[in-house]
Amino acid sequence: VLELAREHSAAGESVGIVVDNFREGMEVILKPLEGVLAGLKHYAGAALLGDGSVMLVINLKELL
Repeated sequence: VLELAREHSAAGESVGIVVDNFREGMEVILKPLEGVLAGLKHYAGAALLGDGSVMLVINLKELL
């Protein structure tokens, strides 16, 4: 679970990401988002996990 905190200052903008928990590392096949979701630049795509659930992958370059 990620929580994004932004702080605005006169010198610029600082961004911090707080991570509640790390899961084990895994290899996934990233699929691009399609349709209405394709315009969401904060997400790199989605991956289908072994249990059938879908994981949205955050595009950190766009967040920072």
